[in-house]
Amino acid sequence: MAMSLKTSGFNFGEEIREWRKKKHITQKALAAKIGLADSSYMSHLERGDRDAISRKLVDRIARALELEPPEQVRFQIGCGLVPQELVIVLKDEQILDLFSKYYDILTNQGLSEEQKIMIKEDTKAVAALLMRILKRLG
Repeated sequence: MAMSLKTSGFNFGEEIREWRKKKHITQKALAAKIGLADSSYMSHLERGDRDAISRKLVDRIARALELEPPEQVRFQIGCGLVPQELVIVLKDEQILDLFSKYYDILTNQGLSEEQKIMIKEDTKAVAALLMRILKRLG
């Protein structure tokens, strides 16, 4: 289901441009990664020339940008796909910041490779659960 960008109060174009630049990927490369034959589509999205986006497209872009689980949640919020009530809770409780710190600490602190893999998989499972909750609420 597509959501109107003009009425959402969020700027999807700015959000995607910010994440794309953070990940050092061009519009053309990102378009190719999500399977678009015409790379100008990314330019149109970033400029806000498109009036609707779908959750499926946002998910494809997040995967193409290789966002880590905490980044995926932030990206969904930035794209306006998370209900405002939940955004308020997430921000007030600083859940996303804690989740990001937890993910960083556990994946980067002198742990064995096996421990890192287990922690990363557990963190991804928690993120997937959170994403399913967000999708049900959305």
